[in-house]
Amino acid sequence: RFIGGSNRLLSGSRDGQAILWSVRRQIPIRKTKPNSQPVNACDISSKALVAIGTMASPNARPSKNVALTFWTTKLKCIRREWLVTYTSDRRGNPTAVLYHDVTALSFTPDGEFLAACLSCAVWIFETDTLTRTKKIELMGCSVPCSTFSRSGDYLIFATTRLDIGWCWEIKETDDRLKLPTVWIYCGKNFEPIAHYHGHRRMITSCCVSAAETVVATTSKNVYQVDWSRDSNVRLWDLSAVKDDLTD
Repeated sequence: RFIGGSNRLLSGSRDGQAILWSVRRQIPIRKTKPNSQPVNACDISSKALVAIGTMASPNARPSKNVALTFWTTKLKCIRREWLVTYTSDRRGNPTAVLYHDVTALSFTPDGEFLAACLSCAVWIFETDTLTRTKKIELMGCSVPCSTFSRSGDYLIFATTRLDIGWCWEIKETDDRLKLPTVWIYCGKNFEPIAHYHGHRRMITSCCVSAAETVVATTSKNVYQVDWSRDSNVRLWDLSAVKDDLTD
């Protein structure tokens, strides 16, 4: 992601580093390691707020197991977020704490909200206070990609079951989550508008046209036996969704 124009660039890598680069000089300006785990995602808001998402660290102490951090554009950390869920037995007694990886990050165009995608949910943060305002539950699924439309009216993200799409045998779940799914949510109240099925394996990326009429998604086959199936790009008609909302 570029910061403040085109002279500074923020990158994240599998070695756990987030690096701020000078594009003109082609050298790193600052480096940081949010939690020494691979950096999965980073984004910069129009308000100059940086969000960095990493894998959770299974061997770290709870106080250090942070997968989402907020920074200034000079890479000074201003807040750390613990993204956890709790498992319980049939009586409701807690049995374990699960720390979740951050898989994708997207700010709204006006910088007011951040969508943080995890292995089980999408958390919406209000950036002025850095507080969570909504949780979109997606149990049993990973959320590998997300984006906002240019106007901020739509949040688009994809879900793929943690078993990489081999999911039609799983019955105790929302039917909409059994196959890789493209989701269209309202970018204002973060309520669902539409969802699409078509990909048969992991959805890896999504984007929206500038006119907000087409959503493009890509998919990837993980297993060699599947390489002849569904490594493709699919286009979805967002204008039909807009027409339904105005009818």
